[in-house]
Amino acid sequence: MAPSPDPKMIIEFQHGIIARDIVRVKAALDAGVDPSMLITKQHVHPLTWMLTGVYQTFAEEARAAGGNDKLSEAEFIRRGSEIIDLLLDRGIKLVKDEKFSRDPSYPVDGCLTSPYLLDVAKIVTRTIGQSLAQNGRAYQPDTIGFVSGYMYAAGVQKSGSTPKENLTEALDILDELHEKIRERFSYPQTDLEKDIVANHRDAIGYWMNDFERPPVEMFLGQGDLQMAAGEAAPAPEEGLVITLPKKTPEEVLAEINGMVGMEETKQDAQLLVFRAEFDAACRSNGMASIAPVSNTVFEGGPG
Repeated sequence: MAPSPDPKMIIEFQHGIIARDIVRVKAALDAGVDPSMLITKQHVHPLTWMLTGVYQTFAEEARAAGGNDKLSEAEFIRRGSEIIDLLLDRGIKLVKDEKFSRDPSYPVDGCLTSPYLLDVAKIVTRTIGQSLAQNGRAYQPDTIGFVSGYMYAAGVQKSGSTPKENLTEALDILDELHEKIRERFSYPQTDLEKDIVANHRDAIGYWMNDFERPPVEMFLGQGDLQMAAGEAAPAPEEGLVITLPKKTPEEVLAEINGMVGMEETKQDAQLLVFRAEFDAACRSNGMASIAPVSNTVFEGGPG
């Protein structure tokens, strides 16, 4: 069993990632730090940090990590790409077994919206290689999960956008990435790409075939479809929604927050109220709600 790395080098690795300092990252890896080591108290995967970080906030982050905060945007991007290559070459783990699920998770799923498409394509290719080696299946994005999540986030964060526009953006992201990966496997250059094409062609059919855009009806409700076609959204039918609670959500939250402890329950209640308000806003605008459905199933005998 390899000895644990010096805690100081772990911090050096994390600060090197944040500051995009190639020398510090390499020194930490040479000292035995796991390239999959999570970053900051938020436990962000290093690839997620590199691909979702924005130049506008880099200077402040670099100063906090004791790094050079004077990088140009071009240098910021170049260093990020070089560090990603370094992490990939050092065997960063891209397929993670989940304790309570038969299906593994993939860090790259959190990076698909990154503007650095070439870097994302490199990581996806490596993820495909690792997933084939680990479970015999080639990684591919969960189209429905990605699109639903993108539309939900965009609906909250982007004022003025329509569900149809957000849906189109999400599918365009997957389509562009798909084409980039298909190009890599159609004209393999690296040993990994050649091995995947030669020995696992049947497993990469998703990537070799045309990207299949799911029908819009899968994500848009009738009101969304009519709005996209330039028609007026139908008025909500009377009697469909019945309001039962005697107290407003704000009153209920205030009562729960006044209790001692139960911090997790308080957070769940706040999230539930947010989802309910989001659903109501969607319905009032003739939109289909895409917030996760919260169903509870009780199994077993009485008691």
